[in-house]
Amino acid sequence: MPMNGVPSLTAQLHRALGGLVDTPSVLLRTVEELGARFGADVCAIRLRSLGSFPPASAVWVRPGLPQASVSDPIPEPLMEQLFAEGAQLIVDDLARDPQGLAFVPAAEVVRHLPSPISLIAVPIPGANTAEGVFAAVIGGTSKPADSILSALEPIASEIARALSTARLYEREKQHLLFFSRLREAFQVLFAYADSSRVQQNTSDLCVNFLGASACLVWTVDPETKFLTAAAPSGFGAADSPLKALSTEDAAHPVVRAFNEKTIQPIDPATAAVVFGSGDFVAGFAVPLQAGGEAQGVVTPGLRQGAPVPLDGLVLPAGLLSDAAAQALRSLKTIEFLEEHSERDAVTGFYKRDAILKRLEIEIRRAERSSQPVSLANVRIEGVSEAIKKFGAVVGDALLPKAANLLARATRTVNVIGRDREDRFFVLVFDANKSQCQRAAETIQRNFSSSQDPKLSELGVKLNVTFGIASYPEDAFDVQSLALRAEEALDEAIRSGPGSVVLYGALSEADSGLEL
Repeated sequence: MPMNGVPSLTAQLHRALGGLVDTPSVLLRTVEELGARFGADVCAIRLRSLGSFPPASAVWVRPGLPQASVSDPIPEPLMEQLFAEGAQLIVDDLARDPQGLAFVPAAEVVRHLPSPISLIAVPIPGANTAEGVFAAVIGGTSKPADSILSALEPIASEIARALSTARLYEREKQHLLFFSRLREAFQVLFAYADSSRVQQNTSDLCVNFLGASACLVWTVDPETKFLTAAAPSGFGAADSPLKALSTEDAAHPVVRAFNEKTIQPIDPATAAVVFGSGDFVAGFAVPLQAGGEAQGVVTPGLRQGAPVPLDGLVLPAGLLSDAAAQALRSLKTIEFLEEHSERDAVTGFYKRDAILKRLEIEIRRAERSSQPVSLANVRIEGVSEAIKKFGAVVGDALLPKAANLLARATRTVNVIGRDREDRFFVLVFDANKSQCQRAAETIQRNFSSSQDPKLSELGVKLNVTFGIASYPEDAFDVQSLALRAEEALDEAIRSGPGSVVLYGALSEADSGLEL
């Protein structure tokens, strides 16, 4: 049996295990190296489950013996015997030992060995208790070499060090993978422009990414002072999750999480009520907060037998909730800016109020100069039809393109604003209705000639329909002028796409203004 002393054997094992960064490779190399160097017939190692690491094992069988598949290389009785840290087990003859047969590793192979069969086994030390067991079986001898026995403890320590290194690498790899996926999850949250989609994605990510059994997102209603459950994910038909909670119920963990801005555990009794089923045995409430402001609560829950432990879910759920809160806060900022901006977010044109303020300025200027000013109410035909045919997503993409066509078809001195949906306003300066009609016809020609041919291939036909009113001919104030332009457009729509309708009688004055 080739042996070179304990220090040399431990050093050889250290070199053999060096550079291995995953647990299965460490276990397999260990049994291969030690099996050959001990002159053993069977060499096996088995680890118990440790934290997030599952149980693992490996076995080596001397060449020439039956290489049958070994499902359980080290039996449970041998594991229990050696889990008293520091203990060793040496059996000179398994057949004569009362417990020997219960300790046999890889029994389907060992039964082919010549008697007597000896067993040596040692626990692999861990931080607080043994992590696993290493064992070797030798047939045809009842006296394992003293060198083997003296090498067991230092070898077990070397195996433990190699496993710690491999697990450190594996843990870092898992963290990198988790944070990479978490980064992708954050990008998903920030990709949506409405709060309900952010809330639903937060709930879905808790279930599909983090591994919660189910999740709810709670939002607060400042008027009713209730926290209302929304964005359910992971619930079955038999579940009846809670719908609302009064913020005055200060003892409830969801309300406490919102009021105190801290993560609160949800015990089994409360989990059954919150998630609407006795299958739920645990959960916790995570505040949605950004910049010190609580915006709601996220409540992941776990069913009986869930594969993810509660303590392993709290930190990632907290990170996810922080990202969701930031996304919701950003949306509020965007909504505030859009609300107080003069520009429409979809088209970039002036909003209705802004364009009418500009019209008021132009009417005052026209009063001083005795010049007319016209207001065209325009509908882009074909957008609503495209929405009906292809869905809202296509319509949302088509409207800004159609608005851009309208802008290019209109003289830059004119001002465009969005009225509502597919309707727009165009201010035509120093023009009466007849002149504005000519301008409208020019816009129609330019609009039609610059359309993308691919739209026609899709069966989308865009056109512009006009209703026109003028100051001072039809009205002397902004609201009346806008109303009459809208009435003219309604009449034009009834006349058919591409119509141009003037409010009241046509003016005889025509200076031939063109765009």
